[in-house]
Amino acid sequence: MKKKNEEANNSGSRVCAVDMESKPEELWEFVRLSKKETGLPYDIFVDNCGAYKNNKHKLWLFVAIDSKRIPVTVGDEPEVLASEENPDADFSDVFKFIRLNRTLLENYSDETTSDDAFYCFLKVITKIEEKND
Repeated sequence: MKKKNEEANNSGSRVCAVDMESKPEELWEFVRLSKKETGLPYDIFVDNCGAYKNNKHKLWLFVAIDSKRIPVTVGDEPEVLASEENPDADFSDVFKFIRLNRTLLENYSDETTSDDAFYCFLKVITKIEEKND
């Protein structure tokens, strides 16, 4: 994969934010989940075929912000791997989504969860709006 604005992660592989408009073909190993499907303020792209193993890096998903895809690791302590691409973005809900769905995301990437089961068990982020009395 061609990279833009690269940065090293702990595993020694390179990660980057990818310009979606100029390189849309680079996400063929990922499935897009819409804001409606996740409850997040951004669309995300999740690995559905072991791309992290094929490319020898940690499991991550991409968060679509403007025309960039920002990689965020999937794990107990999610980490933004190219935060310089959008330093003002709030990833707290993305981290919450990852923690709620970690096992499902891992199994989906490892192809041990079917598409139907993935969508059936995917936990959506919900926000409770404060009401003024």
